[in-house]
Amino acid sequence: MHRFSFHLCIILYVIYYLQGIIYTTGSIISQTAILFFIILGIFYFFKTILLKNNPTIIWIWIIFFITQSLSFTLSQNEISSSMIGHISTLLQFKGIAAFSLTLFIGYYSAYKYNTFSDKQLFFIGLIFFILSITRFYYDQGQLLERYEREGITNNAAYFIVSSLTFLPIIINKHKIIGIIIIFMSAIIILTGLKRGAIVCFTASIIFLLYYYKRHLTLGIKSYILIVATTICLITYTTHTLQSNSHIQKRIEKTLEGDSSGRDYLYNYLWEYWSSDSGFTYFFGNGISQTVRISGNYAHNDWLELLINNGLFGTLIYTTFLFLLLFYIKKMTLPIHLKCSAFLCFIIWLIKTVVSMGYTDLQNVIFILLLGILIGKQHRIKLSSTKK
Repeated sequence: MHRFSFHLCIILYVIYYLQGIIYTTGSIISQTAILFFIILGIFYFFKTILLKNNPTIIWIWIIFFITQSLSFTLSQNEISSSMIGHISTLLQFKGIAAFSLTLFIGYYSAYKYNTFSDKQLFFIGLIFFILSITRFYYDQGQLLERYEREGITNNAAYFIVSSLTFLPIIINKHKIIGIIIIFMSAIIILTGLKRGAIVCFTASIIFLLYYYKRHLTLGIKSYILIVATTICLITYTTHTLQSNSHIQKRIEKTLEGDSSGRDYLYNYLWEYWSSDSGFTYFFGNGISQTVRISGNYAHNDWLELLINNGLFGTLIYTTFLFLLLFYIKKMTLPIHLKCSAFLCFIIWLIKTVVSMGYTDLQNVIFILLLGILIGKQHRIKLSSTKK
């Protein structure tokens, strides 16, 4: 039964992101899929609470989700904005709930039932990568059709980034497939023109090379493969940067300090929060209140949390990420799994600053993997304690 419910979660997630591709966007199919995904997540959430000896980071994440749920419950149903109009607070909470609950889906399944072999994780990673590619090119086609020009940023590039957390597992199983994924990801992410996604991809590849160099004794064939892959990747990236005027413009604007208005937005939200000294300073204004205050979401987890959940919510989130890093460092899992856990953390941390972390449905991919790895590690730890 547990295998069925876990696989059903993946199926529902895939169905949700196939909207527009095989069925109408926003139809009853997508809404039903995400609803049942969240319901299953709630089921795993309560199953996790009933477990004994959960690690501290799991309890911190339980508190975080309860905080977000209370914030949604106590907030108004709709927010008005001069920039993006009227929006439902359910829209943001849907992303928060799906992301937050997915950690419990992965954790409980791995800890309680000792499932997920490398082969299973390999296929799950491939499914997510194929889904992310499909989503990217569909969105790209829609954007080109709507704006009838090139040089448009595609947020689905972050979808590719999330799926890269499975890369060490895929490389461990099939090196050639892993290398193909690296090159495909480079092509797609550069095409997407999302600066944050490019930063995430670059950081992931650099960390991957550093981690394998430090922790693995590689044979001559492996070194040749790594060097050849690195040279080809650098050559392709350099050629693309030199030949693509749209990417050049994005880089030039970044170097000139153009943040697409983010600097103004960030300063405004920071001043709004820091100028308060009452209840909202510590506990926030409620879910999606960045939209009411500044006209749009913060696109930065820390400011989103400060405005919506105050210092209290921000400290819970900070504590979780801080403890997560130390938890991963102490993991005794095989090198490729530990490397994947680090990639989850790195991509998550970067996205908290340049985009959205805990509110983005695309991040379900890496939080699921992270939950699985925490569950596997906790099972190993308790097993060794009992001996």
